[in-house]
Amino acid sequence: MFVMCSPFSFLQGFMIYMFTLCVVVSVWVGFSAASTPIITVRHSRVYSENSEGYRAFRIPAIAQTADGTVVAFAEGRVPVDRPPYGTPTNCYGQLASTKDGDCVDKDIVYKTSSNGGHSWSSLKILARCNSTTFYYNPNLVLDKRTNKLWLTYYLCQGHKPHRRCYPVLLVSTDNAQTFSIVNTFLESGTPWFVGGLGGALQLQQSSPYKGRLIFPDDGRGCVYSDDHGNTWHVGQPIPNFVYYLDNQLVELDNGSLLMIIRKGGAGILEKDYMYPFGSLSEDGGVTWSNAWPMLNAVNNDCQVSSITMTRIDQKPALLMLHPNTIGEKPPNGRQNLTLSMSADRGKIWTNVVTITRNPSAYSAMVELQPSIIGCLYEQGDYNVVPINYSSMEYATVVFQYTNA
Repeated sequence: MFVMCSPFSFLQGFMIYMFTLCVVVSVWVGFSAASTPIITVRHSRVYSENSEGYRAFRIPAIAQTADGTVVAFAEGRVPVDRPPYGTPTNCYGQLASTKDGDCVDKDIVYKTSSNGGHSWSSLKILARCNSTTFYYNPNLVLDKRTNKLWLTYYLCQGHKPHRRCYPVLLVSTDNAQTFSIVNTFLESGTPWFVGGLGGALQLQQSSPYKGRLIFPDDGRGCVYSDDHGNTWHVGQPIPNFVYYLDNQLVELDNGSLLMIIRKGGAGILEKDYMYPFGSLSEDGGVTWSNAWPMLNAVNNDCQVSSITMTRIDQKPALLMLHPNTIGEKPPNGRQNLTLSMSADRGKIWTNVVTITRNPSAYSAMVELQPSIIGCLYEQGDYNVVPINYSSMEYATVVFQYTNA
């Protein structure tokens, strides 16, 4: 059936159609321009294997101090000819020169950069191991109100099966020039168990918890302070997980916290190695929801690092840095280090840039300024078998939004 329209009604309808089309196109173009940045990546070497008195450097941690200094922490793993080793087979019967695991061979070391990662200072030793004591898992957070830099690491004493490990809390009030020990939790049965690799933060959103300092806590949830580090409290564990590790924390734009977890432990399903799990907190990290598999993300049974980035267009986004080889477990799965972004509070992740295609594993990130990220990551060598991820690279990632 053919229906006649008056010239006025036809013209009016056409104008409404064109106006609607123009609005839709302009909104789409504006959104596309704001959401598709030009990304540049600049690299520098921070730690090289078999150098500066160490055979390997692993477990990165990074922060930026109040004066803009970038601080890059690591475990320095000693060579076999330096104490506590007397022979190459002192590492639970395996060659210490190739063994990369739970051995009494770890110092806490760090370097600083005053030019945004272009160059780095000489190595500084913060904690040095001996025949009965070693240190591992550094983690950092800056209190932006007091300008104090807080640091935790583990102190372990004795040998298996009688070894005891305790967290140590330190603070720097001079932009990482020096650190002093605030507390060593040596008392028996202490509830403090900070074991996360990176992911510590200070809550920034307007909420009752703004300013809270919070460290992720392997197996328990989080440890937090509401009085700038004077006292610390232990949160509740994730209800449906018995064992979880390498937890990362990101603050969402609605004030909630998202914990991104590398799941582990006995009985884990084969498929669970391929992606991280997530858990939400609505009370600043005190309690947590049941964890769920983040099926749109990839971690290949490896720690990932995550932060919230303040975008130039004022729309915060979550970033995740992770190995990205689908369907491969370590060591083959630990390569193609990829930065992914989520604009919907962690529901959907999109790969935005490959940081390196070389073997790569653990990482840490810090926001240097809006839309500029510093990444510290472990890097291996295809020519070394097995791949041991013994060096560390730093990458500055700049997101340039063309319409900002």
